Amino acid sequence: MLVGRMRLRAGEASIAAKALTPPLRLLGARPELYALRALAHELDKNYEAALADLKRTGELLPDFGWVATGVLSMALEDGRLDEASGALDLALSIQPDDPRTLGLGVELARRLGDSALEERLLRRRVEGPDALPEQVAAYASYLYRVGDLKGADAFLARMARRGFDPIDARAGAGKALLREGEFNAALLAVKPIQDKPAGLPVRGRALAALSDEKPALRCYRKLAGLRALTQDESLMVAYLEIKAGDRRTGLLTLEGVREGLFQNPRRILAGALCYMLLRHPEEAVSLMREGAARGIDSPMLYAELGQAAVSIGDSLVAEWAFQKLNGLGRENSECLYFLAASDLSQGAQDRALQRLGRAVELNPTNGRALALLGTIRYNMGQLELARDLLRRAVRCPGTGSDAEVTLGRVCRALRLDDEARAADSRARGKRPPTSPAGLTLFSRP
Repeated sequence: MLVGRMRLRAGEASIAAKALTPPLRLLGARPELYALRALAHELDKNYEAALADLKRTGELLPDFGWVATGVLSMALEDGRLDEASGALDLALSIQPDDPRTLGLGVELARRLGDSALEERLLRRRVEGPDALPEQVAAYASYLYRVGDLKGADAFLARMARRGFDPIDARAGAGKALLREGEFNAALLAVKPIQDKPAGLPVRGRALAALSDEKPALRCYRKLAGLRALTQDESLMVAYLEIKAGDRRTGLLTLEGVREGLFQNPRRILAGALCYMLLRHPEEAVSLMREGAARGIDSPMLYAELGQAAVSIGDSLVAEWAFQKLNGLGRENSECLYFLAASDLSQGAQDRALQRLGRAVELNPTNGRALALLGTIRYNMGQLELARDLLRRAVRCPGTGSDAEVTLGRVCRALRLDDEARAADSRARGKRPPTSPAGLTLFSRP
C-alpha cells in the first residue's frame, strides 16, 4: 500500500496498479487494497478494471462512492459512454442522492439520448429536501423541451407550494433552453411572464435567434423602460436596431458599449458583426485588431468572424479574418475553402487543390468545398473524379444549385443522360440556403 500510494502521488498510476496486484492474489486480501487499486486504474483510464475493483471492497464500498463518481466524470470527458453508464449505475447504488453524481448522470443521459433516464435523474434532484432553484429550473426546462406543458405547469405549482418562485423558475428554464438552442420551447417557458422584466430578455433573445427581429426589438425596448440594460442586452439592442429598427440608434448604442466589448471574445465578434452590417468593414477590422492588441486573440475569434463575414457577403473582412487564422496555423474547413477560392481567382490552382483537399478532410460535409473541388476536376478533364466529388457535394446540407448544374454537365460528358436529367431537375427545385447573419453570435447567451 505504501508503494502504491507513493506511485500515485508521483503520477505513475499504471505502476501503482502493478505494485498493488500481488497482495490481492492472496486469500483474505484487505478491501482497502482493492479501493486503492481502483483509484490507480481510474487515473490510468482503465475504467472497467476500476469498477470491478470497487465492487470487491465489500462492506467498505459506501466509503468509496467518490471513486465511482470520478470514473463517471473521466469516462464522460473521454467520450467512453458505455463505461460511464456502468460507473453511473454503481455510483447511484452507493450515493443515490449525491448532487454531483446526479448532475453527471443528466449529462450522460443527454449524450446517450436517453430521455427517460434524464427525466428520472432531474426529478430525483428536485424531490430532495435540499433542492436548489437552478435544479427546479432544469427540470422545468426538460418538461418544456419535450412538450409536456401541463406537466410543467403542475410541477411549477407544486414547487411554488414548497417556496420556489415560479417566475424565477420560468426565467431560469427559458435561459437553459436558450443555451441548448431550444428557442421555441424557451418562448413557451416564459409565455406567462413575457411582459415582466424576468421574461422579456429571454423572449427577446429567442425571437432574435428565430430571425424575428422586430418583435425581439420591441421586447428589448420595453425592457429598457423597466430597468437598465446589461452590456450584453445593449449589444443585442444595437444589433436589432441595425437589422430591423433605427440604424442611427443602433450605431449610437454600439458606440456606447464599445469599451465593454473588450471584456471577452464573443462581444468583440458581435460588435464586429454590427459594424459589418453598417457597411463599415474597416471598423470591424479595427475592433478586432484592438482586441488582439489587448491580449484577446484566439483562433475562435477569427473563425467566427470570417464565417459571419461570408454569410453577409463581406469578402474584405472574411479574407482578413481567415488570413489571420491561417497565420495562427489553426485553419478550419470554411477558412480553407475561402482561401482556396481566393487562390483560384489568382490563378494558383495547385495551392487551391491542396487547401480544398484539406478542407474536405477536416469536414467531409463541407458541400461548398466538395463542389468547388469537383468543378476544378471537371475543368481538368478528370470526369469520374469530378462526378464522385459532386455527388458527395449535392448530398451535403446547404449546398446550392450550382453543384447540381455542374454535376449535370459532368454526367452528360460521361453520357449518363438519365443521371444528368435528374441533376438538372434537382437544380431547378433548389433554393439558396437562408441563414441570417449573426445567428451564431446572437442566438445563444
